[in-house]
Amino acid sequence: MEVIYFSKERPGRACRLLEAVGRGAGERPMTAFSDIEEFKREVSGRRGRKSVAVIVARDEQTLIDVYFARSLLSGVLSVLILPDHERLTTALAFRIRPDYTLFADAAGEEVAFTVRNILREMSRGYTPSRDHAAAGGQTPHGPVPGNGHEAANF
Repeated sequence: MEVIYFSKERPGRACRLLEAVGRGAGERPMTAFSDIEEFKREVSGRRGRKSVAVIVARDEQTLIDVYFARSLLSGVLSVLILPDHERLTTALAFRIRPDYTLFADAAGEEVAFTVRNILREMSRGYTPSRDHAAAGGQTPHGPVPGNGHEAANF
């Protein structure tokens, strides 16, 4: 299991979230990207393997870039960290269909806790990805609701 981290900001500015994701990943390998094209290549090469993509969208343009790359996330668990609580931002995030959604003002421990729990559940064989849900997969709490697609958790 590997963690793939994306933020357009240089590591110095995005340090708080990058460090939080690193704490959540623990001993697992983690790769960080600041270029969307490199991130897309990495994610597309990871389809079908147990990986978690953590995407930090600090502004609207980054969120739009991620929206156009959303099809690459279909085989990878994704955590989308949104820049604000605005309705338009939240609506666009819903269209991206991440497995988990957090906000940039979340505490570092909340981000670390989320990544740690995802990796723990993956090690137990649970995969809440859209592909698994569409195939009628089970969550730890029972069948996937609705049409087999889990909605973003906001």
